[in-house]
This record gives sequence, C-alpha cells and structure tokens, in this order.
Amino acid sequence: MSRIGDALLRVREGGHQAATAELAPAWVMAGDAAAPNPWSLEDRATPPPALVRPVPADAPSAAPAPERRQEPASREEPAAGNTRLPNIHPDVADRVITSSAVPFQVVEHYRRLAATLHEAHTDRGVQVVMITSAEQGEGKSLTAANLALTLSQSYRRQVLLVDADLRRPTLHEIFQVPSTSGLSNGLRPGGGTFTTFRSSDTLTVLPAGRPDADPMAGLTSPRMSQLVADARQSYDWIIVDTPPVSLMPDAKLLAAMADAVLLVIAAGAADLDSIKLAIKAVGRKKILGVVFNRADSEPAKGYYYQT
Repeated sequence: MSRIGDALLRVREGGHQAATAELAPAWVMAGDAAAPNPWSLEDRATPPPALVRPVPADAPSAAPAPERRQEPASREEPAAGNTRLPNIHPDVADRVITSSAVPFQVVEHYRRLAATLHEAHTDRGVQVVMITSAEQGEGKSLTAANLALTLSQSYRRQVLLVDADLRRPTLHEIFQVPSTSGLSNGLRPGGGTFTTFRSSDTLTVLPAGRPDADPMAGLTSPRMSQLVADARQSYDWIIVDTPPVSLMPDAKLLAAMADAVLLVIAAGAADLDSIKLAIKAVGRKKILGVVFNRADSEPAKGYYYQT
C-alpha cells in the first residue's frame, strides 16, 4: 500500500481529537517584460509613483512590496520573532502561534512543516504553495495563517499570504484587515492595483476582497497569472488559501499556478471518498504533503511520511 493510501486508511479508521484541536498538524506527509507592478501595500512608508490605490485618510499610506532576501535562512537556527506582531482577532488568538497560550509542541509542529517547505524550496524551487482541503471546516485557513506566520517569523522570510477563497473568505477576519478591497477587486476588468496589508515586518496579507459568487473568470484571467509572477519577484514565499477542492473548481484552477499543494485533512471527520476525489482533482504529483489536522498530538504520534 502506498504511504498516501496508508494515511487515507488511518482517516477511515478515525482519529483522536487533541485538546489543541485545529492547532497542530500532527501528521505531515512531505513530498519528495516590463509590466507595471500591481501591488499596493497598506503601510507607513512613501507610496510608489504610480498604480497605488487611494486609501482613506485614516488608513496608513501605501508602500512598495518588500524586497526579497536572496540567501535562505538557516533551518537549524531560526531568527528571533518580529518586532512588529500581527493584529490577530481575539476569537482565534489562542489558536494562532503568536499567542503565548499556544503550547510549545504546537509551535514545533509548524516549524517542522515550515522546515519541510524550506527543504523543498532549496531542492526544487518550491515557492508558491496552495493550502486546501477536501471539505469545509477542516482547518485549512488557520493552517495557512500559522504556516505563513512560521515562515515569516522563524525564518525571517518575506511572505505573502493570499486569500483566494473568494466565495467564503476568512483570512481578513483572522488578521483584522479590511475586506472591502482585495484579490477579487483587483481581478475585475479595470480593477487597478491589488491592495495588500502589512501584518508584520515580514508578513503581507492580500485579502479576498468582497465575496464573489462566481470568481472563475478572474481566477483564470491573465491578470491572476501576472499577479503570481510578480509576487514571485517580490516575496520569498506565497501561501495561497483556496476553497475546498472537492466542492468548488476554484482550487483546481489555482493548483496549476502553484508549485505545490498541501492538503489539510481533519482526523476522524474527513470523508474518505472526498479525500480521494481531492487528490485526484489536484493530482498526486502536485501534492507536496498532507497535513493531518486535529490528530492526537503526542510526540510519538507526529512524524513525517515521504511520498
């Protein structure tokens, strides 16, 4: 039986929910020309000369996207935390790794996951990572948020976190940024810039914007492809939160633009047929790993599978 198959069998048999619930990815299978910059950053720096969306008077000014660091950070010696911390919504603060209430072993789980991605980045150039799930409510958005925070804080990498779940966006609530403008607005014809928000010194959030009941045209547009291409030049990592892959076709379309996919599975809750469907839709070769969420988080139960 393949290792992915073995993991699916464990899902079918069920799993224990740890007290840390959606926090720790206890099981991870890791796999082996001159167009203008569309970015607009909500920050306290001087705005670029063109293509900056005007912001309200009480909002911070716009700034260009941060310059990428060229040398990879050391995995063995992660840097100290940011001096500017994200503004996390109180309702989920105790499930986000910046909180002192989060157990240390949970933070270590995300560091291990980030280390796997760092390895894939070094070995294969993986830079754009899509986070999805088979069904709703499996914790993909919190996983995306915590992974982005880990990469940006522990490794001091410049990270862009994109909310591409245009039908049911969530990340703007987690990071308490405005949802009136974002990805959906920038993808519309004549939409102008993509308004992003600096959540910390090394983490930038591109919210979904206003919900879009039919985002297919925008997600398949040349403008979306250009956005990803430009982001590659400005950020070390691009983490993309998408809708559940077995429910909407959006994630399948975005997978083609990503270097790799992380599939989030809620232990004891995910439907085996839906998981198989999700793997088939994305393609096994595209899946870098499977994050087994809400599993028993005892040290002996958390480890990596190589696919």
